[in-house]
Parts: sequence; C-alpha cells; structure tokens
Amino acid sequence: MLVNIHPFGDGNGRTARLLMNYIQLYHNEILIKIFTENRVEYIDKLNETEEKENLEIFREFIVSQQIKFIKEEIEKHKKLNKGFMLMF
Repeated sequence: MLVNIHPFGDGNGRTARLLMNYIQLYHNEILIKIFTENRVEYIDKLNETEEKENLEIFREFIVSQQIKFIKEEIEKHKKLNKGFMLMF
C-alpha cells in the first residue's frame, strides 16, 4: 500500500486517496470522502488490513464512509427543499 510504503516525504495519504478516487472515477463510482473525525479509524483500518492481510476490513470501512457521505448529502438536500414549494 502506498500509504505504508511512504515514497514521499509528505502527502502519501493524499496521494493514495487521489489514486483511489481516480480509480473510482474510471469505474464510474461515487468518490469517497474520508471524514476528518474518522481519520484515526482510517489509519487503524489500513494497518489492520495489512496485519491481517484481509482487504475486507478496509472495504467495510470505505463502504461505511460512502454511506455516511450519501446520508449527509440526502439530509442537505432535504434541508434545501424544506419549506419551498412551487404552486402553479
């Protein structure tokens, strides 16, 4: 994993997430947002995935971040449309 190899002095995590988002765009998938409050868990899941050699650990974390993002976007949409109605 690029994050664990640390080929650069700075920006390894950002580079890895950029590459992950590129792959998602290529496959027409929703981009992943790693929430700031979940950053420690993100690092923990990366380490646990490597230690146990089990990609499912990281996949489950990523899916949880996708679900969280989609739920937040739905809530934003609901708030934007709240109280607004066109009457013809």
